[in-house]
Amino acid sequence: GESKDGSPDRPIHVILQEKGGSMIWGGIKWILSTLIYAFCILTVVNLAIESSGIMKATTKAKEFVPEPMTTPVRFSDVQGCEEAKGELQELVQFLKDPKEFTDIGGRLPKGVLLTGPPGTGKTLLARAVAGEADVPFFFMSGSEFDEMYVGVGASVTGDTPVLVRDGAGARLMPIGEYIDSYYPGSREGYVIPVEGVETLGYDGGSRMDGCSWKKVRQVYRHRVDEIYEIKYMGDTVRTTGDHSVFIRTKGGVRAIQARDLCVGDSLVDLPYDTSASPRRALEDSSPLVDNNGRSISSQQPAPLPMWDVDDAEASPETRQAIRRACLDQGIHEEVDVNPDLARLLGLYMARSDGCSNTESGEICIGFAGAEHELMGLFAKTAQNVFGIDGKQSCSGNDGQQAALVYPALVARFLSRQCGGTCFEDTGKRVPEFLWNASAEHCRAFINGYLQASGGSASSSIGSEQASGAHVLKSADARFLREIAWLASMHRIKAVLTMSNHSNSSNHEDQVCRLEVGDAPAKARIDAELSPVHKAAVIEAIERVPFSGYVYDFCGCDNEAFFGGNNPVLLHNSKVRSLFSAAREKAPSIVFIDEIDAIGSKRNPRDQTYMKQTLNQLLVDLDGFAQTEGVIFMAATNFPEVLDPALTRPGRFDRIVQVPLPDVRGRAAILKTHAKKIHLADDVDLSVVARGTPGFSGAELQNLLNIAAIEATKQRAKKVTNKHLDFAKDRIIMGSERKSAVITPESKLATAYHEGGHTLAAMYTPGALPLHKVTVMPRGHALGVTVQLPEIDRDSVNKSEYLAEIDVCMGGRAAEEIVLGSEKVT
Repeated sequence: GESKDGSPDRPIHVILQEKGGSMIWGGIKWILSTLIYAFCILTVVNLAIESSGIMKATTKAKEFVPEPMTTPVRFSDVQGCEEAKGELQELVQFLKDPKEFTDIGGRLPKGVLLTGPPGTGKTLLARAVAGEADVPFFFMSGSEFDEMYVGVGASVTGDTPVLVRDGAGARLMPIGEYIDSYYPGSREGYVIPVEGVETLGYDGGSRMDGCSWKKVRQVYRHRVDEIYEIKYMGDTVRTTGDHSVFIRTKGGVRAIQARDLCVGDSLVDLPYDTSASPRRALEDSSPLVDNNGRSISSQQPAPLPMWDVDDAEASPETRQAIRRACLDQGIHEEVDVNPDLARLLGLYMARSDGCSNTESGEICIGFAGAEHELMGLFAKTAQNVFGIDGKQSCSGNDGQQAALVYPALVARFLSRQCGGTCFEDTGKRVPEFLWNASAEHCRAFINGYLQASGGSASSSIGSEQASGAHVLKSADARFLREIAWLASMHRIKAVLTMSNHSNSSNHEDQVCRLEVGDAPAKARIDAELSPVHKAAVIEAIERVPFSGYVYDFCGCDNEAFFGGNNPVLLHNSKVRSLFSAAREKAPSIVFIDEIDAIGSKRNPRDQTYMKQTLNQLLVDLDGFAQTEGVIFMAATNFPEVLDPALTRPGRFDRIVQVPLPDVRGRAAILKTHAKKIHLADDVDLSVVARGTPGFSGAELQNLLNIAAIEATKQRAKKVTNKHLDFAKDRIIMGSERKSAVITPESKLATAYHEGGHTLAAMYTPGALPLHKVTVMPRGHALGVTVQLPEIDRDSVNKSEYLAEIDVCMGGRAAEEIVLGSEKVT
């Protein structure tokens, strides 16, 4: 048969023909879809970058560095103040060779104050001193200095717990209690330098992987009228709005002012270890290190004597009697600081509420009948520490109550280390040596406390298991706070929840709760952050009134310290790095321009912030020795307003006058500034100098600059006398206002007015010679009459003053004669 259509023999041919314009429409659709996809991708990338904080500024504070001088300024560059340069030559010699002065007992002034009208070259003189001596030059204006110190207002309230270590030992205490000891009475508003003080800070840059002791250089307190309460993880930090706290971002940690924080931001707390189970974490003996691998406790603690400080200061007979008692009772005279001691103290502190003492001073530590294992652990650990066995005693029916009895020497030792025993009602405290001990000691102490805290039914501190965590409850907030800090320092998870029901009559409502060991209920783990941290997420921020002092540690290493019941990283206030940088670069010069902005005379009615900058400057000036090689220089146009405390001997005790230049000085200044200007051959700068009396160096430089600009506008190849006259008139009289719309009546009144000035100047004996008269509006005036002296005037006599008054009144007199008294302007 015949093949059908569509078979291989008779294929069907189909022709597709697109309508006109379809290719153009397809191209448009492709472009639009590509743009939409690109927009979506860029939006996602932008959100990721913003949330990570990669593009945000780092928290590193600005470092003060010497002002770069590619071309050092020399005395030859400063003209018109020869006497001032002569006085400053000795500063140059001292900076070059201080030993030449100190060998014969000489001391150079600590501060030099340059005074004089504006534009006379005071700042240039200071730079010239640094250039001649070839020393670093640190520059700061008065307004910058004021901002640096008035901004110090960033602080936290006095009840914020901080960890402090100084000559008296290490202790956790309210920051206000510590800093108040440095301030006499009600003084405040200035920073006090301190020596030998350390607090808990951190190492590293944008990542916070551990903690370590950091030096504190200054302390500070002042009054405020409002604070911000930042609530997080059962705790509250109360701080001023301009105080910065650190928050976590994917790009690292960074500081943000309290007023800019948001609910949901995560504060920076101490990291904890999640590589082991809760019990293994407590028993882990690895040392505590910072992010550089250095141990926080670099030295093994010294053995502790069985006697206390009072015993050590007693007579030799008393000390000998104590040693004999130790020998008779078989007790070690000194106790090694090891994990056994730490564990014993933890066990004892958990049982101290159930102990009692006998008439002879012995201590009885009670145990319930079912606590044989705990009692055995206590006895074995005490034998390892003291070298003696406790005497066992039983009481109650069928021996349901047991006790271990130890000598009075042991009782006194335990009392000194732990506090709050049956001998003293001062509250429990973490043994001081643990703040400097290794992680092994601290974990042994916490583990001992946790083992014993759940054994006594009569103890006021209970223990229960909640999701693997140890939950401790107590009314002793200070002690639980110390355990929380100690655990957090050594990567053990701990969250302290403070209850504050002041209106409640039930004591149980005021018990504090501490969760130690496993991930507490309030400690959520953020898998995106490494290492793992408790999520100290801000739950609420409230701005509230406040009346009292706020406090801060200043100049901390890395500009941060930990504070709070659950320690979080706080940014220390403005770092006083200007003076420390000057010390490091000594010999050097510190120059403060316009010092009257911060050094004006103090008034009792002034606000605190207006006085604290000057107070701080005085403190810092006193902190420099006159042989350190750091010279302070300052400049002011108003020396009469400076506080006497600032200009007394020992501070700014040398005052150098920098007056307006005379005709010879003006000529020298013009020649210096005209070196790079092409002047016409007929220009005589000495004539220009005689025609510019009262001009400062800055005004003379401006005169040459205006003349050069005018010559350029007129396409002249050189600056001529005409251009110089134009520049001088512009400086003296102001710019011409040729476009001003003025009525004929006003023009006529102005002409008579200026004519009156002119006639009075021409015919009044003692009046200054006329320089120029114009009725062209200049500046804010409709007309100007200018008089210039032929030479510089050093003094003015009575006739000259009267002549000046006559010239001033001549314009009004002319208007009154011509226009009448009713039309005088």
